[in-house]
Amino acid sequence: ATGIGQCIPAVVGLVYFFGSRKGTLYFVRPVPDLKMLAKSCSNGSSEMVTNLANAVTTFLFNYTFLHFYGEDGVAAITITLYFQFVYMAVYFGYSTGIAPIIAFKYGCGDKAQLHSIMKYSMIFLAAVSVGTYVLSLVVMKPVVQVFASPASNVFSITVEGFPLFALSFLPMGFSIFASSLFTALSNGLVSAVISFGRTLVFLAGAILLLPYVIGESGLWLAVPAAELLGIAVSGYFVWKNRKRYGY
Repeated sequence: ATGIGQCIPAVVGLVYFFGSRKGTLYFVRPVPDLKMLAKSCSNGSSEMVTNLANAVTTFLFNYTFLHFYGEDGVAAITITLYFQFVYMAVYFGYSTGIAPIIAFKYGCGDKAQLHSIMKYSMIFLAAVSVGTYVLSLVVMKPVVQVFASPASNVFSITVEGFPLFALSFLPMGFSIFASSLFTALSNGLVSAVISFGRTLVFLAGAILLLPYVIGESGLWLAVPAAELLGIAVSGYFVWKNRKRYGY
């Protein structure tokens, strides 16, 4: 299933870009430009950090849940992380989709449009954050039943802890958008700092610290705590650079 899922968009993309030269985008003979390649890699470093951090934090989650709950705990956090991936897709989808528009308007010097994009993005993210949080609580039990029997210990652990974990859906979208914003503005450093903070430093620290301070609830509150710190850092950079970029 994983292999087929990767191949379908790859094949469709290859057919489209190889098969038609009438569209705006199509394949041509590449021209080496190492300077542009290096700049692109640097500007996209935040996305690299996010993917690397996912591997590290997943390991830490498995380790700590195994320590506190045993094997059932690992199953419970795995189910919960499936939830998270689905809802994060909304934030990543919007942020990735709006980034080229932000980059284009910034390149044109259209500060009025940048300001409008920021305004409506904040409204959209606030509405989606609340909607996502409420929806996650509504569908929680039916979805968990797909993975575990209601009579099982895995079901009990997940249902008990998920409402705490779901609090992370409220601030999460703003930090994801902020990181994508600075990537669109070609400020890869700030984008990487935001991503590195919320996905690795804050989250790893919360996973390793909170359970030993407030007990098992700390495991579920690690992500919300990391996201709150992440949104604080994101807000600082967005506010600090508002005049520089004119959004």
